[in-house]
Order: sequence, then structure tokens, then C-alpha cells
Amino acid sequence: MERAAKIFITFEAMEESFVGHIAWYQGGRLFEAEFHHGAQILTGGLTVVLNVNRDGKPIGIGIGIFPQQEVLLKELYIEFVQPVAPTDTIFLNGYQSWTESRGFRPDEAIPKLRGPIKGLLNTTGDYTFYDYPAKEGYLHAWSFTSLTKGEKTLVWAEAAPETGYTLFEWRCKEGRLRIRKDVGGRKLIREAEMLRVNFWEENGSELSFVTFPPPKTNSKPVKAPATGWTSWYNYYTKITEEIILDNLRAYGLREISIDVFQIDDGWQPAIGDWTSANKKFPQGMAFLADQAHRYGYKAGLWLAPLIAEKDSTIYQQHRDWLVTYDGEHLVEAGYNPGWGGLFNGTYYLLDLELPAVRTHLKNVFDVVLNQWGYDLVKLDFLFAAALIPRNGKSRGQLMWEACQFLRECCGEKLILGCGVPLAPAWNVFDYCRIGPDIGLNWEMHSAKMINMRERISTHNALHNTISRRHFSGRFFANDPDVFILRKNDNELSVQQRFSLLAINQIFGDLLFTSDNIGGYDSATMALYRSTFPALKHKISRVEQDGELYRIWFQVEDELNRMYFAAANLSRTDRKIALPEGVWYRNGEGFVEEPKAVYFKPFETRIYLKLTEQTPGIAGSDLHLFPGSEVASISLNGDEFQVKLSPQTVGTGNLLLRVENGTKDAKINGKTYPTYTGKGATLALVPVKDGKFV
Repeated sequence: MERAAKIFITFEAMEESFVGHIAWYQGGRLFEAEFHHGAQILTGGLTVVLNVNRDGKPIGIGIGIFPQQEVLLKELYIEFVQPVAPTDTIFLNGYQSWTESRGFRPDEAIPKLRGPIKGLLNTTGDYTFYDYPAKEGYLHAWSFTSLTKGEKTLVWAEAAPETGYTLFEWRCKEGRLRIRKDVGGRKLIREAEMLRVNFWEENGSELSFVTFPPPKTNSKPVKAPATGWTSWYNYYTKITEEIILDNLRAYGLREISIDVFQIDDGWQPAIGDWTSANKKFPQGMAFLADQAHRYGYKAGLWLAPLIAEKDSTIYQQHRDWLVTYDGEHLVEAGYNPGWGGLFNGTYYLLDLELPAVRTHLKNVFDVVLNQWGYDLVKLDFLFAAALIPRNGKSRGQLMWEACQFLRECCGEKLILGCGVPLAPAWNVFDYCRIGPDIGLNWEMHSAKMINMRERISTHNALHNTISRRHFSGRFFANDPDVFILRKNDNELSVQQRFSLLAINQIFGDLLFTSDNIGGYDSATMALYRSTFPALKHKISRVEQDGELYRIWFQVEDELNRMYFAAANLSRTDRKIALPEGVWYRNGEGFVEEPKAVYFKPFETRIYLKLTEQTPGIAGSDLHLFPGSEVASISLNGDEFQVKLSPQTVGTGNLLLRVENGTKDAKINGKTYPTYTGKGATLALVPVKDGKFV
């Protein structure tokens, strides 16, 4: 009797509409079969049974296959009815860190990559192995998707990334959703789980993720926000030892306690050579790690460990370590003229299936992390691990195994992943990029014209930062990329720079800049200092109207400050009605509600909710989130005790709400006059360099 291929599927109230399709090769012959709820097929050595049940929450969709002999899978998907209304919003998670990810309208289309140079760029995304329909209502998402219908959101999410990539294909006009497994190249000789997806419903747009996905034993996600500096968006590959030291001194002189000081691309002799520095770093990389530690910072270093360029020792001496199509022709992993030049910018993929390659990379990380002493590695261009299926494994399996191997190499040290499909990084990396590189302008129009979804784009980065907010603290800490405040070598407008800063601070966990803060004028330095301390906060609600976002969030500490922010990322003025209640904003004093406010193009503002509690915070110009520099407030007899966070470095004024009728407020042993504003009694307390005056 044949051993059945069991396919376990549970999906609430939709089981009768399930239709599955599977295609595979066995003995050189192609077999295809369709399966339905309650039916079973028997052909080509596989029995497929579709079972539906609704036990547990979230609801699970699972596929297991039990082959009688070796089979090569070609295609596997399940399709079912899922009505989509014109007013619904579909969230599409892009293929990798850089890929455009946002809410789509059901009548939108995802255009194909085009242009004469697309062959140089297509390896960065899913263009080489997914055929874009490029038709209205034909949308696709990787690993995660959701459908928001009014106050309810339906969620489908990959729950077993180790089984390979899961793709969600929306056919909006037909009212159908297809869950496809990328099984290309996957060989089976024994029973295997092929798919596990969780489905659940949420009230509102903020997702709880219920029990998804199951935590991995080697998971060490970092949930607290971290501040830092990185060299890339100021110096790019032109960094030198003196540039790094100059920026270190700029922080040390101003006594700003960032968490991480990270050196980016430009220190290595060639892409692929990671155990020595180039001639621009005469004292070596261990020296710079030591210097960062002297200032009290963690030291970070950029690597692209899975690729190599032609000038590298690997390419010249170990070409057998590189992936080929046929044992002879190398797989081109991508093109970057910033490395090998315009005509020699191709880079290639190391084969992690080879023991020699794994031994080599373990040595690389031993040198960087143990001998040199770096605390964090930014690992970039990781998508290259999964460009083609090989050795009987699908792309997603190879990507998952690569992430697991990198975690093994790094042990307890911190990993910032970049250019990586997100599901394999879930609960594996400490930090992960969730959007593309920001640019020194708003948009890279040349890349937008050819429909490149992984282009450098400040505009796309901000949308990704907001749209992928749900991953924060659940699977890794979100890296929204850097903010830039400097005025030189920067085409971003004042409004664009502030929006980049504010949105990163509201939604991000890794809060880096690349500016040399020694060049800031007094106003820019005050704005930068207003980002300290970096505090964990919870997003309560986000409402989107085109490119206008209305955001409610709360700082998670004993004071529970509530904030409202609005961001206009469009090129036109937008009118916003602020929420009801009394709010305070830097430079505007009290604002009575309801009140309509006009937002300029690219403008963002942050408001503090004024509560009835006394003593309480009414506002400040010390922190980007007014009042967040205050750690605690208490009343001892008739004297107020106010404690500032030790990370506070700003200079300005703190506005406290005291009991109505108080003529002089005693605060921390000093007396401050009070005044009345909008029915509240207030005391203005000066602060200089993080200390009360």
C-alpha cells in the first residue's frame, strides 16, 4: 500500500474553495495533479490528501509530502476564494530588505523591471525567478501579507522559513489568493514538511502576530533602541583611518554616549578579502576597534561575506569556491561599479555547500570578532546566497541555511543583516534592515524609471520603515537606515531631513547617522541632541491616506507619555485635523482642538498629549518627543522631584504642569515662578547640557 502524502490545511470558513496544484518529476517524467478539499489523488508515486480543520489559533495551513522514491518538485500552490473590495488595502512584503514594501490598492500593478541595463541589476530582487504579470490587481508578497478591510485585518504569514520561500499571489479582480511555495530545484527522497502558514484576524491595523513564528533556540533579538554612527552615507568607500578617528573624537569631545560606532564599506583590500585592511588603514582594524572601546562604544564593521570580486584573493586563488551553473561558468551575483569600476564591477557568490568555504568564513569571523574585537558586524548583500537552487535545495532553503551559518559564526556577537530576504532572518539576526539605502536626495529617478524596487530612495525607505513596523521587536530590531541632518553634501530639504529623522525615531530601533557632528551648527547640534535618550515606544495606531500618515504612539515607561505625529510624504500641501484634546508642540505652545493644520510637502510634526495629571509634563524643547528626557516625577510634600535620564544631553526648557493656583513651584531644591496657560498652571525649568539650571 502506498504511503500517503499528507497535506494538512486548516482555514476558517473557506475549506470548500481550496484548490491545490502540484507538479513534479519522477524518473524523468513530469507529473501534474490538482487536489481539492476532501479529495485525494494517486499518481506518479505521490498520494496527495487535502485536510481542513480549524483547531487552534492562529489557524494553520500546512503541507507535507511523502514520496515513494526520489522526486524533483516543480510547482506547488494552494488557491482559495478571498474577496477584495476596492477600498481594501493589501500589504505586500517585498522580497528582501531593500524591496519596496507598503500597502497597495487592489487596482494597482507591480511593473516589470525594464531598460537596457536591467541584466546588471535584476539579481538584487526576485526578477530572475518570478514572472511579473504587470497587470492591475495582480500583486505578490513574500513571506507575509495582510488585507485590511475597515477595522479588521486578515493576516497570512510564513511560519516555517526553513522550508523555503512562501509567496502570496493576489488576484484581486477574481477574488482569489494563491499561496505558492518556491520549490524550484527541491529534491525529496523522504517525507518533508513543505509549507506552514499561519492565518488570523486582527482588529485594527496594528498586528499582534499571535504565536507566529515559533522562536528559534539561537534567537537573540535586541528590543531596546540603540544609537550610533556609520561611515557610509558621508564618506562611502573613501573612508580612511584619520576620517574614522576624526569622527570618534567629535563624539568624545561632546560627550555624546552613542551605543555603536560602525565602519562601513571601504576598509577592505577587495570584496572577499576580510582578514586584513587596505593601505588607508595603516594601524589595522583592531586599532580602530580599541579606539571605539576607549570612548565607551561598541565597535561595528561592515562585511559582505558571501560574495567576492575579481580583484579578491578568493577569485584569483580559489575560483573553485565560487558557485557555477554547470561546474564551469560562474554565477554572477550582481554588479557594483563602486567596487571594480564600470567595466569590472561584477561580483560572484561563494558556495556555502563546500566545507572549505565554511572553514574560510569561520576564520574570517574569528579574526574580526575575536582577534580584532568587533562587537557587531553589518552583513550585506546576503541575498546572493539564494540566487539559484542547487544540490537539491530550493533558494529559500539555501537562504535559511546561510543565515543559520552566519549566526553560528558570530555566536553571541551582534548581527545587523542587510540585503537579505526577511523570513530567513526572523529570530536569527539581532538587527535587520527593513528598507533600501536612503539617498542624499528624495528619490533616484533613473532607477524609478526602470521600475527597480530595490533602488536607493529616501522616499521608499520611509514608506518601508512605516509599513514594516510590525516586525520590530518580534523577529529582530528594525534598522530603518540612517538619518542625515548635515546641510553640506546633501540635497534633502529641511522638511525632508526632519521627516527622515522623526520617522526613524518613531518606528526604528537602530538609530544611526553618518554625519560628522563636529561640523554641525548650534541649531543642528541641538536637534541631534534632542534624540537622546532613545526610548522604546509602542505604536498604538497608524492611519494612512495616500502619502499622509497619522500616527499615535506611547513611550513605554512609568510616565506613559502619549504622542500624536503626522507625516506628509507627498509633494503637495495637506490639511490635517489634529485629534481632540489639548496638545503641546515645540515652538507652538498650546494648541486647542479640534484645529486644522496645513502640512507642507514632506513635513512631519510631533505633538505631546497634555494630561490632567499633576505633576506632569506639559512639553519641552529638549527632546524630539517632548518630555521624553524625564525619567520620573514625584511630589515630596510641597516639593517636586524631577529626574532626567542620564542620556539627556540637550539644552533648553522643560515645561511642567503643577497644581492649579501654585504661585512658586519648588523643583529639585530650587524655586521657579509659574504662569497660567490654557487653564493649566505651568512652571518653566531651564536645562543645560542635561542638567537643571
